[in-house]
Amino acid sequence: MKKITFILTFVLLLSSVFSQNIDSLIGLLDSSDDVEELLVEIVTYYENVSPQNTIDYADTLLLFAKESGNANNQAFALSKLGKGSFYLGNYTDAYTYWKLSLEKYTEIGSETGIAEQYNSIGAYFYSIGDYENGLKYYLFSLDIRKKLQDTSGIAYCLNNIGNVYYAKNQRDLSLETYLEALNYAKLTSDKKILSIVLNNVGAEYAFLEDYEKALDYHFQAVELKKELNNEMSLAVTYMSIGSIYKAMEDYVKARNYYDIALVIFKAKNSKYYQAKMLNQIAGLFNAQIIYDSALFYLYSSLDISLEINSLSLLEDNYWGLSTIYDSLNNSSKSLEFLQKYQAVHDTLFNEQSDKRIKDLQIKYETEKKEQENLILTNQIEIETLKSDRRRNLMYFFVIISMLLLVSALLIFNRYNVKQKLSKLLTEKNIKLLESEQNLMTEINTKDKFFSIIAHDLKSPLSSLTLVSEMLDDNLTDFSVEQLKYYINSISLTTSGLFNLVENLLNWARSQAGRVVVNLQSVNVYEIVTKLVELQSVSANKKNIEIINLVNEDTTVKADINLLTLILRNLVANALKFTDEGGKVTISTNSIDNQIFIEVKDTGIGISKEDQEKLFRIDINTKEIGNSAEKGTGLGLILCKEFTEKMNGKIWAESELGKGTKFCVELTS
Repeated sequence: MKKITFILTFVLLLSSVFSQNIDSLIGLLDSSDDVEELLVEIVTYYENVSPQNTIDYADTLLLFAKESGNANNQAFALSKLGKGSFYLGNYTDAYTYWKLSLEKYTEIGSETGIAEQYNSIGAYFYSIGDYENGLKYYLFSLDIRKKLQDTSGIAYCLNNIGNVYYAKNQRDLSLETYLEALNYAKLTSDKKILSIVLNNVGAEYAFLEDYEKALDYHFQAVELKKELNNEMSLAVTYMSIGSIYKAMEDYVKARNYYDIALVIFKAKNSKYYQAKMLNQIAGLFNAQIIYDSALFYLYSSLDISLEINSLSLLEDNYWGLSTIYDSLNNSSKSLEFLQKYQAVHDTLFNEQSDKRIKDLQIKYETEKKEQENLILTNQIEIETLKSDRRRNLMYFFVIISMLLLVSALLIFNRYNVKQKLSKLLTEKNIKLLESEQNLMTEINTKDKFFSIIAHDLKSPLSSLTLVSEMLDDNLTDFSVEQLKYYINSISLTTSGLFNLVENLLNWARSQAGRVVVNLQSVNVYEIVTKLVELQSVSANKKNIEIINLVNEDTTVKADINLLTLILRNLVANALKFTDEGGKVTISTNSIDNQIFIEVKDTGIGISKEDQEKLFRIDINTKEIGNSAEKGTGLGLILCKEFTEKMNGKIWAESELGKGTKFCVELTS
């Protein structure tokens, strides 16, 4: 729940309106004598508003700081590069930047900077689920904050440490730490951290079923949030209070607070929290065995959950609907929603690690400072104009004539510029329309691809469920041979499912631009030799001979990891579509400066019509050919994408009944 709140808070902050003063700051970059300080202000502004702008300007600041030798600005830029990367979900990059920033701050002896980086690194480990390392770095930061007598910093550190204990389910330690954080938060004027800690302490007492204390702390948090005018956060607290009253079986008060929270969520157009609140109200009616009302609110929540495609809410609603229909003895409906719940649950299991964003508050100090500077600049300009006016009064008649002439020229020039801009705008609009059409085509293509993948994930999962349920219900009725058959079936299904998920994850990394290509001289023979050894088990099962005809000194310019993945997929496909007793041959040819790596099999072959469907994301490969062994085609899509990333080409040559040959062309 804490991580979900983190994500939603950040999204709300990110949607805030940008200050126009940032444009004036950026405009001064070309003429300023102190570019570094301007860049520091710009990065400071963007760090809580736009992660990508934070990265872009922090990268520029780092170049200037390295050139000038300003170690403090280098450390600052590295820290903000980490922050921007973290918000974009690039956790590894964020960790690297924060480590480099820590080294710089250590060199210059900045304890405040060191404490900040320890806290950031702790947040990295916490977000990836490495709670031990997260705790270690939070404690490092806490030691320095205590040394600096930074009361507010101590409160934040202790709250983060409490979150770690909470995540590890060490509730006695989390409560103890939150209470310590509360003591420090009360010594500061920072109402935000005080309200956060009060909420956490209240949640801990609710877990311990000490509902009176839980309500007391939550109501204190309510008063602070009213002062801070944070309506969304206030509504979340009202929702927690309603849940406490529900646990106390005071359903009237629970419903009152739920309704107040729902009104705020609707006013703020928060679809996620509207759906969550409707689900909670459904649970309230379910607890009172008022199933009709419970179903009404669950279906209302489900509609919104489908609209915003929130998997976590879909999971909750499908489970609730299955449970209620089970209570109503409607087994078919209960089973229908249970199956939907299981499908969403499996999807969530694979996506949870990609949804980590920190909760931050936008800083307005830069805007305030720029407004003050703008006022001062205007005052200076006014005084200068008055002085010039007095000094040049005697030249008025001559100057007015010149101004009229210049004005005419300017008007004419502006007319020409306006005409050019109008033409340019028309051209840009045409290009934008073309880009939009291309984007819609690509989105529709990928939607179809995801539909194919979803089906191919669902089929083996359903098969596994049916076989495991059959074994569980009738284990003693099967012979040893039958058990071996079913266990082998489970093994083959999970192996295929693992390969599909692995390829899907690699493809997702490629689409997100997180695949780093490191081109170097790679020995093809060494890769193929290892690959043949790894695939020997699969080949032996079908009595297929794998022949390695690659020359030992054959090298190509490639990324060793990507080339290994490509060849592994091609060899696996060849083994899959080759009958027992067949052959798979891996060889290389060279023409001029190009190397051709060929994977040839003696399998069933591919028709000319079906060859045109290969390497396409919008084609279901189960429609290709008539082999019993088919896949999703994702492996070949990966092969094409990764080959092109290495400036190469890939194609297939085949004839029905005479086998297939896949060729990968790379530079030597």
